[in-house]
Amino acid sequence: MLKNNANFYHTLHEQVALGLQEKEQEAAEKENGIDVLRQKLIAQHAQGIVLETCVGTNPNRKYYDDSKIRKLIGLDWVQANISKAQIMADKQGGMTILNCDIHQTPFSPESFDTVVDTFGLECCYNIE
Repeated sequence: MLKNNANFYHTLHEQVALGLQEKEQEAAEKENGIDVLRQKLIAQHAQGIVLETCVGTNPNRKYYDDSKIRKLIGLDWVQANISKAQIMADKQGGMTILNCDIHQTPFSPESFDTVVDTFGLECCYNIE
């Protein structure tokens, strides 16, 4: 059952990523104050070795305080997102982007000081 859900969600998010209008999304988030919440969450809590799950196109990179971050890793399972996220990571530096399903990461839970997830839970097919 979970494997079928995973395939469904992966296909859905690949289609969304391919059609994503980033400027429209940015405007909607700004209008609803989501950008401020993202910035506050990340600036206040992200430190040490950080994993950002469901990194998407990497809109949060600009909110990290590099002086608090030892290592920053972003995961996503949608190739269209990975490509866009890597462009942003290359521009701002200091972030490793991996193509990975968060249910099958190569990391142990103890590997990170902070885990960031903004709007990623809807991508999970098994939230346990």
